[in-house]
Amino acid sequence: MNTIINNLNISLLDLLSVLLPGATGLYFLNQISILKLGVGDLSDGMGEWERGLIYFGAAYFVGYVIYASSSFLDGWYDAIKRYGLGLDQQNKFLEDDKRNSFLRRLVRWMFPIIKETHTLVMAVVEFKNADIGEHFDGDSKQVINAYQYSFRRLMAEQPAMFAEVERYYATARFFRSMTLVLFFGALVWPIDNENRLLAVWIFLLSVIALFVFINRWRKANHVAYKNVIVLEGLANRTKRQAK
Repeated sequence: MNTIINNLNISLLDLLSVLLPGATGLYFLNQISILKLGVGDLSDGMGEWERGLIYFGAAYFVGYVIYASSSFLDGWYDAIKRYGLGLDQQNKFLEDDKRNSFLRRLVRWMFPIIKETHTLVMAVVEFKNADIGEHFDGDSKQVINAYQYSFRRLMAEQPAMFAEVERYYATARFFRSMTLVLFFGALVWPIDNENRLLAVWIFLLSVIALFVFINRWRKANHVAYKNVIVLEGLANRTKRQAK
């Protein structure tokens, strides 16, 4: 029963992560006179439920386009982590790099546990390569990353742990879509509206949504990695006890 309720909650979060950004996107599109959708005119003579159905369909369509278009943001936390730790330069932490030291310190201040993220990733990568690395000539990094491995392993082995990760992931998807739609709104609002200051506030909201998305995405990753590490620890304990 608990699993059914958890799955229902996740499904509702998934639906809202598409519908709410879609409805917001429709609102911003209707602020542009040349792009006004005219849903109200098209629905003249229809009943309330028919108008609601048209609006629901339009919001879902726009929301899903936003959802798919915003997927490029998924890799931003990893890029931030790699920059903050200097992993792309000789694959080590460059604490003495004078050119980028200030920016790296700022990144580590804004995201204080990126070193913990890297430690968790490296632990899971070892498990991933041991399980599936042989199918990719020992290098599965470009095909299946650590998060994808953790996500699918939990899906197959531990539905309860998987549901926990999915809750964080669903929240991250919502803020990922809102980041894009609010940024779009900040761009289009000044076109046919005199209140330009509101566009600044909308842009600031998109920045806040981006920050929340990155943190929820990081949380989903951390929970997935830690759950896989716990599974490995329990499996090793069972092997020791069996000897």
